[in-house]
This record gives sequence, C-alpha cells and structure tokens, in this order.
Amino acid sequence: MKNLFLVSAFILFVSATVLTQSNDWMRSRGTIPSNAVEAGYEDDGRKTYVCRANYRGSYIGGKALDDRCYYNPGSGERSVSRFDLLIGTGFSWRRTSRRTKAVAVGGTTEENFYVCRVSDGGGLYPGRTDGNRCYYTRNNRGRSSSRFEILESSRKAANLLTAASQGNYRAVRDALRDGQAVNVRDNRGRTPLMHAAEGGYQNIVRELVSERADLDAQDDEGNTAVILAAGKGRLRVVEQLFRAGANHRARNDKGESAFVAASAGGHENMIMLFLDDNRYGGVDIEDQEIALDRSAYAGRTGIVTLLVERGLNPDIRGAGGVTPLMRASLGGHDETVRYLLSKDVSVNVTDEKGYTPFEYAALSNSKRVLRVYIEEKEVVGKSEDDAKSAIRLAAKEDKRESLRYLLEVGVDVNSYLDSDGKTPLMFAAEAGRSKSVTLLVKFNANLDVADNNGKTALMYAAAESKRNVTKALIKAGATLDLRDNEGTTALGWAIRNGHKDTRKELQKAGAKQ
Repeated sequence: MKNLFLVSAFILFVSATVLTQSNDWMRSRGTIPSNAVEAGYEDDGRKTYVCRANYRGSYIGGKALDDRCYYNPGSGERSVSRFDLLIGTGFSWRRTSRRTKAVAVGGTTEENFYVCRVSDGGGLYPGRTDGNRCYYTRNNRGRSSSRFEILESSRKAANLLTAASQGNYRAVRDALRDGQAVNVRDNRGRTPLMHAAEGGYQNIVRELVSERADLDAQDDEGNTAVILAAGKGRLRVVEQLFRAGANHRARNDKGESAFVAASAGGHENMIMLFLDDNRYGGVDIEDQEIALDRSAYAGRTGIVTLLVERGLNPDIRGAGGVTPLMRASLGGHDETVRYLLSKDVSVNVTDEKGYTPFEYAALSNSKRVLRVYIEEKEVVGKSEDDAKSAIRLAAKEDKRESLRYLLEVGVDVNSYLDSDGKTPLMFAAEAGRSKSVTLLVKFNANLDVADNNGKTALMYAAAESKRNVTKALIKAGATLDLRDNEGTTALGWAIRNGHKDTRKELQKAGAKQ
C-alpha cells in the first residue's frame, strides 16, 4: 500500500511537471527519428515533419523533408541543413483561432509564431503563422494562406507572460526555449520583463535581459519595467535594470518617472538610491518637486522629510499654485502637516482658486489636521478670516467632521466675510447639504440673517430647488416672508426659478409671494 502511494505521488509529480514544461525540440542529425511529429505530405505523397530553423536570430517554422528544413520567412522558400525537429506525442492539428494550446515556433520580439499547415493541391504543407496567415513552401516557392490548421499540444506549454508574472523561473526558461517572443505583450501592453520587474523576480529579470528584452518598452499607460519596479519598491531589480542600461529618466503618461513612482509608494530606500548614487545620473529637480507633492498628499512624512532635508524648498508651488502643505492638509495627514509647519512654511499663501492651507484642511474632513493648525501650532485664530472661510467651505462641501470641530472650538456659527456677507448656513442651504444645515441649526445658527444682497438661507434653498433643506429650515422656524434687496421672498424665488418642489413646501407652510 505504501509503495502504491509512492508510485501515485510520483506520477502526480511527473504529470504536474509535464504540464508546465516546454515542447521538445532536438537537433537533426541527418535522419528523421521515429518519434518526430508528422506535419503532412507533399503532392507526391512523401511525408514531412515539423521543423524549425534559425533565421536572423529567431526561430521560424517549416517542413522537414529528407535532410533539410524548408521554410518561408515571407520572401520565398529557403532551406537549411542545420535545424531542429519537434519530437514526442500528444500533438494534434485543429482549425482554430485560439492559441492557448498552440505550439510556439519563434517569432518577432513582440509576437509569437505558431506551427500551422495548409491544405494545398494534393498535399498538406506545414509552416508558421504570422498574424492571420500561415506561411509555407510548396514546389520550391513561398506561399501563404488565411485558411490553415494549428498544431496543438496536449501538454500545457509554458506561457512566457504567465510564467514571468508568477515568478516561475523554470517555465520562463521553457518558454524562451520554445522560442516565444521575449517582448510579447498582454492586454495592458505589458511585457514579461515588466511583470518580472514589478514582482521583484531577479533571476527572471536577469534571464529576460540576457535574451535582449526591451528595457524601455512602455505599457498602455507609458510605464516601463523600471517605473513598475520602483513603484513596488523592488530595489535590487531597479539596480539590475539600471546596470543593464534602462533609462532612469523615462516617464509614463502621467509624467511620472521611476523616482516619482518610488516616492508615491513610500519607498525611502529607493529614494536614497536615486539621490545618492551618481551612476544613475542624479534626479531632476522637477522630479523631486513632483515627488514632494505626491508624498505630501499621501502622507509619506519620511520621504517629505528626506527631500526637504536634502535642500528642496518645502514651500514650492505645484500645479494650480498648490503647496506641499496644502496637499498634506487635503490628504488629512496630521503628521506631515505638523512636520511642514515646523519648517516655517507659509500658512497664508493661496492657490489659484484662492484657497489657503487651512481651507484645504477643512476639505480633508479631518479634525486631527485642523487641531494641528488651531490648537497645537496656533497658526490660525478662531476669529480670523481663514477660520471663517474654512467653516463656510466645510458647510458648503458637507464636510461635517470639520464643521463640527470648528463649531466646537468656537469658530462663529454665523461667520461671514465682508465681501459677500454669506454665512455657513447660507452656503449649506444653497448647496442642499441638509445634514450640515441640521448641524448648524443645532449650534444655534441665525436662520434669518441676510447677506449683502438681503437673501436668507431659506431664499437660497428655495431658489436652488433644495426641498429637504427648505423643509428643515421651515421646521426650525425660519421666517417665511422676509424679502431680499429686490423685494423677493423665498416663495418668490421658487416661483421665479420654476421649482415646484420648494414652492409647494413653502405654500404648505403658509408662505406668501
């Protein structure tokens, strides 16, 4: 019983091994072995066998007849006396457009060729695919056809893309031995080298590089193998690729280099490699600035610290005039905000939209970040315009955690700026933020205060068809018939703008035009 178990286990092991091995090719020695795979026959009935020959550095499939391999590279018939024969069992011919079981027989650097055959005249002629055609030879001439069969193997031949992505070194070797294209691409435009680099498989990267894989090929998003490896923190792979000659300044479609990808992933050791090793040509200031921006937003305080301590300006402005402090505040990263404030960065600077870092903090909806500004560093006063702008913005954008914190620490619930006179309640009402309206009412917001145009929160809600807010304000006791500077009431605004929903709510409550 024990021996039977061992035999069964051995069979399972061998079966699993066979399922992932390469197809068997052997060098011809002048005779056709008995286990050579039959390919077809000539018009005169002579049998032919599947062969492959080396043509300009790559394999190309054809027919073995007598002691030569005849093939068509696309320019006519050629033949050689030194070639390989496909041997073994478990092969079959099938008319199919699928290539999952097809026997590979070389290719270009980016496309695999497969063994095919064509019925022509009185014979069956093997060759190799290229796109949707089978190229073969007949009667000393090169030919091609769009109607052909594919040679399939019952064994699951190694797939180079799959093997590289899974870190299966043996399967990668088998696939390369089969002649599969080293730069073949998947549906995202990624090559085996990209998959191996991203996975950190150093031995596979070494093998693919030795097979002249394209170091700087880009996927559909513009990423190279170096960018993908850097983004995952694969330090040793990045070093491998750099030594092989990969371009460290390549950028993807977002304008990100490997340095930026490493910073976005939070890989400090990779950042130090780029900055410290002059063999890699240094890092552009532009890349460092982008990295600072991304790291601040992602809360990578270690990388932010590293870049600033290396001399990068912590107050640098990025796209839209946004500073690292603004990015860290918006990202809700109190530790990064705390560090940047310790470097005396400006808290009064505004971006192109007019927002300050503190307003970005309000948009983050993080009371931890707001607390750093108001309570820890005390760089924003509760009665300052910055605090007034922040509470209005929090109400408008429904950032209720920020709104509640600002109200709890004493920022005026009826804050307004002289430029417009609008309170947080008006902004929340106009935007239809019913939960923020409820919160403001709970903190005793003035329901009937008017802005510089004489409009109240109820008028804004009615004019913008915000039915739930209109109901909430009516329920809270807002005066229905106040008039703005033009003499228009809330009901008048609802009628003027054609909003039946708010009109009905106001009329039901007894409002008049």
